Amino acid sequence: MDGFVVNMDEKHATYDVLCKVIEKAEAVKNKALLENEIISSVSKLYFAIFRIDLLHDFYEEVSSDNSIHLVTGHSGKAQEKMNELCHKFVAPEYCKAVKKFFDLSTVARRLANTETIEMEYHAADGNWHEARFIEKKRDEYGQLTHILYVTRIVSEEKRQELEKERLQIAYKAAESANEAKTTFLLICRMISGHP
Repeated sequence: MDGFVVNMDEKHATYDVLCKVIEKAEAVKNKALLENEIISSVSKLYFAIFRIDLLHDFYEEVSSDNSIHLVTGHSGKAQEKMNELCHKFVAPEYCKAVKKFFDLSTVARRLANTETIEMEYHAADGNWHEARFIEKKRDEYGQLTHILYVTRIVSEEKRQELEKERLQIAYKAAESANEAKTTFLLICRMISGHP
């Protein structure tokens, strides 16, 4: 090997650097896998998840497709996206209330003393949805800076709730009818002289 000398110290140092880079890459990969598992777990409950930076009016969409949950790359102006969601997916009779709920300029105030707020609304597709804002991060002064916006379908729960309300109304109506019937019979007995 004429003119070619291998410095073992340089080779060893390069190997050490390469090993450290590989270790760091593994740690980053493991952290990403753990975060993806968390997102996957939450995404089983919610069909839409958005990370929102309130300070910069920026959103990043997190999507779910059965078992794969990842950041879609869709991002942009958060308030514009919330308005778009309202106009695209909300039934007309709920648009005004949902638009007020989606007003990001008031979310920090509404989440001042709680970690989450939610609203149910009727969607244009006939389903009932629950929209929820969740506190994600506050600054050193306690001001809310980042939130999650999540949506899930609650049609079955809403159907059960409405059925329960209907049954309660029917029960109260039957109870009132029974009271009226009892009163009527008492009056009839008094009039006929047979108390």
